[in-house]
Amino acid sequence: MKAPLRLSVLFALAFALPVGNAGAQDPPAAAPADTGREVTHTVKPGDTLWDIAAQYLRDPFKWPEIFRRNPDVVENPHLIYPGEVIRITTTAVRDEALADAERAGNVVTTIRTVPAPAATTVFGPGGGRAQRRFEFEERGRIAGVRRGEIDVAPFVVGEDGPALAGEIVGSAERPGIAMNVRDRRFQLNDVVYIKPPPGSGPAAVGARFTSLALGPAVMDSAVLAVPTAILRVVESRPGQPIAARIIRQFGAVLIGQRLLTYEAETASSTAAPLPSLVAMEGRIAWIHNDPVLPSLQHYVFLDVAPGLARVGDRFVLIDQTRRGVADSTKPPEPAALAQVVRVTPFAATAIVIDQELPTISIGMRARLTARVP
Repeated sequence: MKAPLRLSVLFALAFALPVGNAGAQDPPAAAPADTGREVTHTVKPGDTLWDIAAQYLRDPFKWPEIFRRNPDVVENPHLIYPGEVIRITTTAVRDEALADAERAGNVVTTIRTVPAPAATTVFGPGGGRAQRRFEFEERGRIAGVRRGEIDVAPFVVGEDGPALAGEIVGSAERPGIAMNVRDRRFQLNDVVYIKPPPGSGPAAVGARFTSLALGPAVMDSAVLAVPTAILRVVESRPGQPIAARIIRQFGAVLIGQRLLTYEAETASSTAAPLPSLVAMEGRIAWIHNDPVLPSLQHYVFLDVAPGLARVGDRFVLIDQTRRGVADSTKPPEPAALAQVVRVTPFAATAIVIDQELPTISIGMRARLTARVP
């Protein structure tokens, strides 16, 4: 898998990066140490930073280290939510936990900067300036898109929310204490009453739906839809409310949230993407959760031509700024690699899977580099 992946990135860079002026050549730089590798932990119901520190660092009193590493995910160290992805530097993780994470494919790829030969550029032999390029280490998940990445990915919909959506209409369980039911936050395995999406047909027992929370406006006449859970129908009788159980939870589940039919057939693949000859380019229109420094596993929303992008596509994110300001005189550089996990008529949702520069920002160019065959 390694060779096709490297070719796909080099292919994009060959079209995205101009040859530097001939002249003085940069000396080869040594590859940095393995500081970029990180273990990822997806928060489960009942998790705390104390427990996560005990699991990975052996010492629960080291939980502040995890908190400081994840300011874009964890705002309050006492409140973490199922589905959130916590990152922990591998140099701090105990050996046994790291080995378990490696086997599970939960170790983020290292990216190193390696010099091209001094007399060669990505365009072939010549006396140009040495170019930098990505070099990736193989890992289990890098080949394609996982089902779970599609399920939790936020996506862009019309300003009124998704068309033909159903709704969570009430609780099927009577609480033990008096409370405002509409303010109740449901948990994994709770049962709720639902109104299925119009046109979805009879909601037979076993049918699945995805619940959505509507977020901020991210583009003209468009808002963000964030999956909060997957529900499975457990009771459906004529003339009676339809009951569904929360079988997977990613965020707060509330009455009034929209429902869409769960798209189990959405493409997911373990095939390695191959270099693409399709000329497709767009820009980052929005970055999920507005992080200070977007990095690995953050979602970006690409403003690409409707109907062209598809799940599995890989885009190189190209930096052409100087001190945070667009500068057309600065040679463009590859900042990161993002893979599309969801597509709507408004935008393509992509997850950052590898990173070279800490400069991911709204407005950054995105160029197609590879597609899953």
